[in-house]
Amino acid sequence: MDIIGRRPDDIGPATALNPQERNTLIELAKITKNDTFYDFGSGHGYLVFDVVRKTRAKKAVGIEMDFARFSRSVNEARRKLTRKQLDRTELYCADYFSYDVSDATVIYEGHERTAHEVAEFERLLDNGKKVRVVTVDLPLVGYRPVRIANHESTRFFVMRTPFSRYRVGNPDTWASYALGKEGAKIRDVFEYYDALLNKRGFTRRERQNAVRKLKSVVRSCF
Repeated sequence: MDIIGRRPDDIGPATALNPQERNTLIELAKITKNDTFYDFGSGHGYLVFDVVRKTRAKKAVGIEMDFARFSRSVNEARRKLTRKQLDRTELYCADYFSYDVSDATVIYEGHERTAHEVAEFERLLDNGKKVRVVTVDLPLVGYRPVRIANHESTRFFVMRTPFSRYRVGNPDTWASYALGKEGAKIRDVFEYYDALLNKRGFTRRERQNAVRKLKSVVRSCF
């Protein structure tokens, strides 16, 4: 197992999936022996561990900005994985947008995305290589997903590169893909997202900030 750690200045919110949600994601991503999987914001590493245990992926890489979560993931890997599984596991404490992910074929990104991060995704993966990007709750703003899966109230979306092939022209069209409902409007996405965060126990202020950020991303992408 490769381990590299550093303590970054900017740490975003943690995102955790339960075992059933991780299984849904892995099935949706269709990971094979030819794939190299990356988890952007890998937290305690459980999705990375499930990928190396349940698929034949060449390698599973977790990149986590929070040093405490990264440190725990290293300890958990040593405790939960076999030697052969550790050989296919890499954990890094870093900013994933400044990291070399040129070998990635499948990427999971489960954090809130700013307009800058959407642009960084485009830049990072604009190398002609085919990559599957999995997101949770909403697809990457401005793009239509190629596959969708649900586990209870959690929705997963798969996007493919080159992104330009899957660009949508206006926010309402994107809203229809995001909600899986023809004729949806972008305001419906904002209401859905607020209700989803409320169900997960976020405070009113936290929900308002998250919806405000989403609106900013939408304005920047269309």
